Amino acid sequence: MARVRVIRDRVIKLDLDRKPVSWRRLARRLKLAEHLFGLKIEKIVIHETNHGYHVRILTRKKLEPVVIVALQACLGSDYKRELLNLRRIVIFGVYANVLHNSTEKRLVFVGPFENFLKWSGYDRHL
Repeated sequence: MARVRVIRDRVIKLDLDRKPVSWRRLARRLKLAEHLFGLKIEKIVIHETNHGYHVRILTRKKLEPVVIVALQACLGSDYKRELLNLRRIVIFGVYANVLHNSTEKRLVFVGPFENFLKWSGYDRHL
């Protein structure tokens, strides 16, 4: 395993390559991840793309690159993207977690995590 220059990050980036998306399911997964890892999610930004959605999740806590990639995979991000991200970390010791803004068509949601929970319908199904 290559030695990774530790760059902690506060942004979890999801590339969801499908429509429609169950936002309530994503909210449930985020609540569990927040509980298990003490993430303290502050803000969610969702953009529609040609094939699905880009989701950026801002956390108060800085995370190790390999933890970010694992969370992205568990939260439903494109598996090829996450395998390539993991490969870059393990083999090359490089962390590059990029979503290309040029593919984003329109803003779907932006706001605090609590507002996302309401918007997704999470709080109606407890």
